Amino acid sequence: MLPPQHGAPQLQSGERMHYLVAGAAWTAAAGWSWSLALLATREHQILDYHVVASAPALWGFLALPAWKLLLILLVGAALGVACTRRHRVGDQLFGGPVPWLLVAYLIPLADAFRALGFSIAVTFIEPLLLTWISGAAIVKLASGWRDPPLLVQRLPPGMALAMLWLVTIAAGGWWYVQGCAALDGFLLGYHDFGHFAFRVASTWEGRGFLLETPSLPAFWDHFNPGLALLAPLWGLWPDARLFILLQAVCLASPAPLVFQIARSWGMTAASAAVWAAAYLAFPAVGQLNLNYSYGWHPISLALPWMFAALAALMARRVGWAASFAVLACSFEEGVIVSLACLAAALGLQAWWVARRAESPRGNDGGDAEPARRLGVGAWLAIWALLTIAFVLIARYAAFTEYQTDRFKNLGESGIAIALSPLLRPDAFWSEASRLGSLLFLVALLLPLTPAALVRGRGLLLAAVFPLGLLMGWAHPPAKSIAFQYVTTLLPILLLAALSGARRLTAELRSAPRLAPDATQPAVSGDLCLGAAALASGLVASTVFGALPWSSPTLAIMLAQTYQMDAAPTLENPRAPGTDSNRFLKDVVALVNSEHGSVLASGRIASHLLNVRRLESVEQALVRWKSLQAEAGAGRSAVEVFDWVVLDTRERFQQSEDKMEIILAEARRVGYRQERSQDGILVLTRPHSNNRSAEIREMN
Repeated sequence: MLPPQHGAPQLQSGERMHYLVAGAAWTAAAGWSWSLALLATREHQILDYHVVASAPALWGFLALPAWKLLLILLVGAALGVACTRRHRVGDQLFGGPVPWLLVAYLIPLADAFRALGFSIAVTFIEPLLLTWISGAAIVKLASGWRDPPLLVQRLPPGMALAMLWLVTIAAGGWWYVQGCAALDGFLLGYHDFGHFAFRVASTWEGRGFLLETPSLPAFWDHFNPGLALLAPLWGLWPDARLFILLQAVCLASPAPLVFQIARSWGMTAASAAVWAAAYLAFPAVGQLNLNYSYGWHPISLALPWMFAALAALMARRVGWAASFAVLACSFEEGVIVSLACLAAALGLQAWWVARRAESPRGNDGGDAEPARRLGVGAWLAIWALLTIAFVLIARYAAFTEYQTDRFKNLGESGIAIALSPLLRPDAFWSEASRLGSLLFLVALLLPLTPAALVRGRGLLLAAVFPLGLLMGWAHPPAKSIAFQYVTTLLPILLLAALSGARRLTAELRSAPRLAPDATQPAVSGDLCLGAAALASGLVASTVFGALPWSSPTLAIMLAQTYQMDAAPTLENPRAPGTDSNRFLKDVVALVNSEHGSVLASGRIASHLLNVRRLESVEQALVRWKSLQAEAGAGRSAVEVFDWVVLDTRERFQQSEDKMEIILAEARRVGYRQERSQDGILVLTRPHSNNRSAEIREMN
């Protein structure tokens, strides 16, 4: 007789546990994929955080394009495999990332209740929830990775940087193509894209230093003398696409600089590359490209130079850091404020480090490395210098009155605006506590993962003042990640997140008991939080970002741009390939002459940067008295222009009433309507017979 097989029941129990773990992991991954697919069918409007859900509840993901649905399923499958492999003997059934991923079922559960007839609003909170879940799950998943491939552990810096450059070029190429498509479809407005670009063209053509219109000084809205540096580029390539290219380059180029900052901070090449990729996946970065159809803004030029200053600082090249910082400040006065806040935060951190008598060694894995690059007195001096510079510029530059008036809900002067939380608490806090303000704050910060930002809170303090102003300002675009207002916050947020990652790595090294299973993790805190930030950014960008696979977020902008049959439309009647698009391009080719002067609708004006004199409908009426003075005594303001080109279907920053005023005045003084098509009107001076003949040739 054989002895009893005491091991058999244990083997069966282990097999059951394996199947239970695999089932839990795949169930969790399926719920995550289901949730992401459902969210991807909705349109999350990035201005007012309204959500449009046109697909059916629960199974509406079948309406997704096949490639997108397949991509989500493949990512979900990879997540299921990773969760299954993470399980080890001794783990609990629902340990690691599985509990976090199971929370994603709340999204299809809400859809189930909607399908049953319950009135549950579709909100922006759901994609934020999935973003948080994804980041937390990846932290759990990466922290339990005991046998990462050797390539991950010892990725050569050169290979990592080469791979990163490929991704960077791909991202920049996408943003350039996206911008050109918007321009070709007449979906980029003259503001901000055109009227800043026209100042560059005016500088090169000798019409005046950064002059937009003769009635206003150079810096009437922003202090940006650095724009003049672009004038030679305009001379080489006098085309609107120059600024689209600059926008794409400025948004993508910080990624290698993030890599360099992380490497100087002591991260491995793999960790640094992941953090750099997380920057490219950050939803706000992609949304800044189109800038809610306002297009290129000079402040984007400051972005790479701010990151370059930080990279030089980490490399202990203080002179270069100062030069890059000054160059960044030359593109917008807001950069000065952000850098002053960062200097104050770094000074405070340097003081705290000195107070605690921490080691002044270099790359020891601590979170205070940027602060250690200079002493407390030096940071205080930088803060004071930047503050004084901003006060002097605001005192003597022309933009102060314009910008102060925009913040009138917070105060009548710069000091009053800065102290508005105390001086006007009702106005400030009622605006800052609105749901839209809170959603903006979470949408901006969450993709960088709370675990990183909380640990990097010392540097995150630098964002408190500029973020507070945006949240308290009664200006909806200021509370949207799709507008340029968040640009100068990006280096601060990335630096704070990197600081948090460094702190976590130091914690795990000094106290291994904090790691899972009381063992030293094979994957550093840098890589854990970097992977979490990358995953969070990719998930968020899928739903409310601006990457190639992102869902639409600008439906309201499209509805505001054109009208069909006296009603807003989500269709673009000026899309490439339409008769009206071809007609508009013929008109642009005709009037976009260096000797011409044109008053045009905003979307058309952005194509007319080569003319001698240019105004949009919106600004022409604001500057009507100045235009009358420019035209001369007894003449109409419209007579400043050789051409009046109006798209009567366009409603972005121009109303039907305003266009009627322009048309009535032009016709009163004898302008002739040479041709019209599909609501596009072309009028010219009565004595411009040669131009009239050219227009007739277009028929």
